[in-house]
Amino acid sequence: RLKLVLTSPNHLTWTVTLPETLKEASLHTAVAIANVGEVDPDSGIDGVNVVVSISSSILILDVHEQSVEYDHYDWIPMDIPLTEYAGKTITIQLGSTPGDNFIHDWLVFRHPYIDLVYDPDSEPASYAPIPPESYALPQPGSNDYVADLQKWDTDNIDLSLTTPQEHSFEFEDGAPLLSLDEDLDLCIKHYSHFYLKMSTPENTIFTPGYVHEAVIFYEINHSGIWSPLLLPLWSDSEMHEYYYPIKLIGGRQQRLTGLRLQPMTDAPREDANWFKIGDFRLLADPGRQYLKCAE
Repeated sequence: RLKLVLTSPNHLTWTVTLPETLKEASLHTAVAIANVGEVDPDSGIDGVNVVVSISSSILILDVHEQSVEYDHYDWIPMDIPLTEYAGKTITIQLGSTPGDNFIHDWLVFRHPYIDLVYDPDSEPASYAPIPPESYALPQPGSNDYVADLQKWDTDNIDLSLTTPQEHSFEFEDGAPLLSLDEDLDLCIKHYSHFYLKMSTPENTIFTPGYVHEAVIFYEINHSGIWSPLLLPLWSDSEMHEYYYPIKLIGGRQQRLTGLRLQPMTDAPREDANWFKIGDFRLLADPGRQYLKCAE
């Protein structure tokens, strides 16, 4: 993933087996607070705590902690050595924990990855190929919740329907926003992923690392609180599919009662003031559709 958003309290685990023939290994990422709007410093907001732990079986081997202030939008690098675990299976846990409250606790991990350097004097290890079914992503199905974009309210958008399955949008003033204009009451545990199929203009900004981003805002239990999910986008004018695991938002016993989509966070630029949406839906989880949701 390019970015991982964890609202507090939340965590994600990653279990890997490191090759025995390693010379060096290290986990690289960076953390920051998602910049999704103005915050009130008098509200008691106190930032978020980052906890990255390394464990083997039930034994915790190493813990790295980092505090992030509520208005720290620049990346704080985190580089964690893993060389000593060569030949072992370890579980890496990326965690986000609150301070005294949950206000603006939207932590972002940048592109977590493990960098491996092999020992040139050792024989390379051989591994069986990973079966395709172990990493295959779910596909749209008949039990999904499909967002009918013709029923959505739009801000800063001129809408023209090009085909029954593809919406072409142009925007002129500020970042575009689509808001669902109907009552929504979905059991979160019945769905596995947010699914978005869309295209954006080619990147014409000569800034290293620049990418377009989409933001999905969601409301739980009519709370009036809109939490963001950030999706980095390919900027090549081609249609791409994007997935976000719903389990990462937590609250699997709760209900999804509101949905908004900001397809691009950019201000309009010449020749880059458009996007197309081919599909936007919640993918049903076939193994959980029978489960009863909390009232």
